Amino acid sequence: MKTNYLRNKLLEHKTGKTTYTKPSNTFIGLFTGDPTVDGDQNDEVDGGSYARDQAAWESATDGTIATSALIEFTSMPSCVVKYWGYFDASSNGNLLEYFPFEVPITVPSGEDFSVDAGNLILHES
Repeated sequence: MKTNYLRNKLLEHKTGKTTYTKPSNTFIGLFTGDPTVDGDQNDEVDGGSYARDQAAWESATDGTIATSALIEFTSMPSCVVKYWGYFDASSNGNLLEYFPFEVPITVPSGEDFSVDAGNLILHES
């Protein structure tokens, strides 16, 4: 789901009001709760060695784009991951879109968490 931040930037860009400058990189983050369309970062995973991972993307085809490389989070804190999203910065910054995992994922303390290339997918309709 697009956050209000991204929705507003895209609308202003499409209507010629202001130019939206694309991020130079995007970073995948994980959440233990719903970040909501307001882009709330309070439920982003925190602790252990957790840090957002820079995303690499395939070329878009037919309104779909997928990650092109492994997304990896090392030495995670104990948590239940319920959502993933992508940001315009490695820390702070703006959450652009977020999505629930089909099933919440329990991660034990100190374990790594990874998502294979091609398994995080964005759709534009």
